[in-house]
Amino acid sequence: GWAEKSAAIETSDKSRALFVYSNDYHITAAAGETITVEATFENLLDNTTVSGKIYLTDETGTKVGSGQNISAQAQKTATATLSGSIAADKTAGDYTFYINIEENGSIIKKAPIVITVQA
Repeated sequence: GWAEKSAAIETSDKSRALFVYSNDYHITAAAGETITVEATFENLLDNTTVSGKIYLTDETGTKVGSGQNISAQAQKTATATLSGSIAADKTAGDYTFYINIEENGSIIKKAPIVITVQA
């Protein structure tokens, strides 16, 4: 039927079975302060380990902190503790930062966290 023909030519999107999240979804910090985020990477794929880098970016997409390697086996989770500094000249307000998972140079998953910078 049409479903089999369609499946034969479509590339699978494994990112639909990958999740990244944190209980630290809203952090309050001062400009210049270092923040720490506990991140979880969940892999719901069967028979496929996903490895890459995990790191934070600010609202402009600029990396915050160095990040680290991460690997989640099939049907497993992996955790990482990420840290980075809020720019010393950051104006008070709410900003959306992202936890990013990168594989082979491409971001395959990202999750927002809100950073409230105090005056």
